[in-house]
Amino acid sequence: MKKFLLGCLAALSLFTSCERDIQKDPLKTVSFTFDKTHFSATGEWKNTFDPAYDNSVTAGGLTFHRKASATEWGGVTYYSWKGFTPSVSTDDKNHAGEWIKYQWGAITGYPAGGNGYLIACWDTQEPLSAMPQTPSVYVSAEKGTFRPARLAITNAAYTWYVMQNGDDFCRKFGANDWLKLYIKGVKNGLETGCVTVDMTSVKDWISVDTSILGEVDFMYFQMESSDSGQWGMNTPAYFVLGALLLQR
Repeated sequence: MKKFLLGCLAALSLFTSCERDIQKDPLKTVSFTFDKTHFSATGEWKNTFDPAYDNSVTAGGLTFHRKASATEWGGVTYYSWKGFTPSVSTDDKNHAGEWIKYQWGAITGYPAGGNGYLIACWDTQEPLSAMPQTPSVYVSAEKGTFRPARLAITNAAYTWYVMQNGDDFCRKFGANDWLKLYIKGVKNGLETGCVTVDMTSVKDWISVDTSILGEVDFMYFQMESSDSGQWGMNTPAYFVLGALLLQR
């Protein structure tokens, strides 16, 4: 199994005021810096669709899980991925009709720290009613447990523009529509808590307090939208993780 090792930066301005809010152990910042030779011109990590790189993204003692797959149908091979994948895209433009090619950008157009971030793609077939055996988007410690204090999160450009304008599969959001991100902690097979983030209007990096999750074996993410149908959520199931603060 191949792994893609990322850097861990020592400081992040987004979290400066947040650190004073958590009067516990000193905090460790994990953000992402990359060798850009591993990325395409659109900011895509070149191995995103390679199944040999499952469970491959590591930084700051954490593993950001992902899974790629290849399926053959009618003599054609189709590739897909779920979980986290690195990106160095600074593209925040609307690429209506071409989002498969340009799905790698944050709506901010810049990283929260380092020179990149992680794009997350959630499996819309994953049930919300019970903890999945293997979540499609989750973070675990390489050794032992960890305590997530805060996360820097924003919308993917893909998700943002589809909420604003709609597309062939999703309606344009109205006044009563919403998109939620759920962040859940797990220890010893039991959920430790859940943080709900309203992503409907998020167009910048936001700092999300996850300290209520406590000490966890892993942390996983799920999404829910008012625009859902027979096959689950219609809104593009993407969000962006820019950095983490961990309690030591």
